[in-house]
Amino acid sequence: MTTKTRIETQATPVVSPLRIPDFRLLWLGMTSVSLAVQFYAVSLVWLVLELTGSGVALGALLTTAAIPRAVSMLLTGALIDRYPPRRIMITSALFNGLLMSIIALLLGGGWMSLTAMFIIAPLIGLMDAVFYPSTTALIPRLVTREQLAPANAMMQTADTVANIIGPALGGIIIGQVGLLPGFALNAALFFIGFLIICNLSRATDRHSVGESEAEQEPFAKAVVSGIRYALSKAPIRISLLMIAMLNFAAIGPIVVGGALLVERRFEADATMYGILMGAFGVGSIVGSLVIGAYGTAKRPGVVLVWTTFVLAAGLIGLGFAPSFWVAFAMLLAIGIFGAITNVNAVTWLQMKADAHMQGRVASLLVFAAVALDPFSNGIAGALAEIDLTLLFVAAGALLAVGGVVSLFNNTLREE
Repeated sequence: MTTKTRIETQATPVVSPLRIPDFRLLWLGMTSVSLAVQFYAVSLVWLVLELTGSGVALGALLTTAAIPRAVSMLLTGALIDRYPPRRIMITSALFNGLLMSIIALLLGGGWMSLTAMFIIAPLIGLMDAVFYPSTTALIPRLVTREQLAPANAMMQTADTVANIIGPALGGIIIGQVGLLPGFALNAALFFIGFLIICNLSRATDRHSVGESEAEQEPFAKAVVSGIRYALSKAPIRISLLMIAMLNFAAIGPIVVGGALLVERRFEADATMYGILMGAFGVGSIVGSLVIGAYGTAKRPGVVLVWTTFVLAAGLIGLGFAPSFWVAFAMLLAIGIFGAITNVNAVTWLQMKADAHMQGRVASLLVFAAVALDPFSNGIAGALAEIDLTLLFVAAGALLAVGGVVSLFNNTLREE
């Protein structure tokens, strides 16, 4: 009887996380905020170019906004473990909505200046830095362990769709009706996300780690203890290193190398580059849907290793792509396996992290995913000037070496 019951339990399909009201609200709220963030990325670029027409000014502003955002990602985890993630997300969405409204008012009154944006843009970056780790830390409080992989896949799908639609929507609206209506709509998207997240059940707050040592530690000590915790736990340490390596090796070659492939080898224009990048986005959606439908593997660490080899092969192959459509197919495949790798890694980290460390691990996860992007882009540009094929071969080789080293690590074989 016991055996039969156990078999029946194992055969029971996992209920979709979207049937959980709180997760559904989180998913909708995050989608609205992600759309707003991507919309803002386009709006900011055109605003600075309208104000100055200077690429140097644009680069300086983006750097000024990115540095505090990256640094704060290391600090926000302790904040998330100390206060309910729901409240942090509400504050972030509301604050960014207000900042977008201020930009719209400055535009409407003719008072907008580059100086104002040097003040506002870093604040927006800081709010983003607390929003996304809070989302990752909140998911395990809303779904069961079996639902973690589908839930993460749904969140990634929504984020990828926002990455595709947001910039296109921003470009169309700004191009057709101007910056002022664009920033007004941008503010509306943040406010919609704020209102949706406000409806999350307050019951999630009581799962906050108020009863743990996180609330009693000084803030700086809590940040340091989070880093020490991540480094002391082999599954977490290895996963974070793998995620950092994957993003460092892939982002620059895909973004910078992809543009140079289109321009130099295929002799095409920006439209074709957009289509090529669209292949990566569509692949990410397909990979997320696969994980959402079938769940994560029994041993996510092993999947992380083998998908690393697949991504390495894809990047090397991209360097030798003889035509645009071959490159398109390869980027589609890279997007699929990249999404599978990401969802498996995030799910495994959530399973391995103790409850009172979820926020700090989530912030380190986001930091590992984005902190090295500027260096990846810079090195990719330099290697591409030497030889474009060399760029992709070097990136693939780096991933392959990381995969080989990880292959012999017993920790990654854990269930």
